[in-house]
Amino acid sequence: TSPVLRRSFYRLIPSAFAYPFDGDAGMLMVGFAVIMVIPALLPGPLAYLGMFAGFYAGLCMFAFLEDVILTSAKGDEEAPKFPTIAMERAEILELVWKFYAPAVFCFAAPILCRMYASDIPSWVTPALFGAGCVYFPMAILAVVMSDSPGALNPIYVVPAMVRAPVAYLTMVVLFGVIGSITFGLETWIGPVAETHRLLAMAVSAVERIVQIYFAIAFARILGLFYCRFEDRLGWFTITKDAD
Repeated sequence: TSPVLRRSFYRLIPSAFAYPFDGDAGMLMVGFAVIMVIPALLPGPLAYLGMFAGFYAGLCMFAFLEDVILTSAKGDEEAPKFPTIAMERAEILELVWKFYAPAVFCFAAPILCRMYASDIPSWVTPALFGAGCVYFPMAILAVVMSDSPGALNPIYVVPAMVRAPVAYLTMVVLFGVIGSITFGLETWIGPVAETHRLLAMAVSAVERIVQIYFAIAFARILGLFYCRFEDRLGWFTITKDAD
């Protein structure tokens, strides 16, 4: 039996924050961060090459996060190896919707309200954003595990949220804390970076590393949650029903 299956979900959480330094994950953090700031280093038309490299790195990052969730859900202890993608249109679209569809589903409403709905009560936008934060972790887990955008349907997500309520609430709180840290870091170091170009690039790289670190750690937590509560979630029929 995997060591993961012999430990409680709460005891596994601290290990998730050490997980990004295991195997290829640590090198990936630094490598992805550097590639994503390359466009700022290249002059003229070469910047487009840098943008393509950054786009490809982003897709590989999505593929790696998906692998982290899936391998963690199976109880694997080691981080997955470096992912490669063939840049085929179908593969690109699949990776994009797996990570952006849940984000759009959960956060489009509060963003649109903030941008365009000035006559609504002041509490509506924060309430919608809070609801999105509660829904998002289970939504992205459902999409990755089912390999179908149909798993965003509340008929799958909402019952799963209440089948392990304390553990899921813990995961939502962690998601909120991680989001607050990354947003606060960006807000705090942004003005500092504007004083010098090289400083801006260094700060951007550090910011990316922090963001990728937390993304990997949270992907690990999502997979561990599924591993420990698979029987309660009852998602073995999601793929068939959601397609």
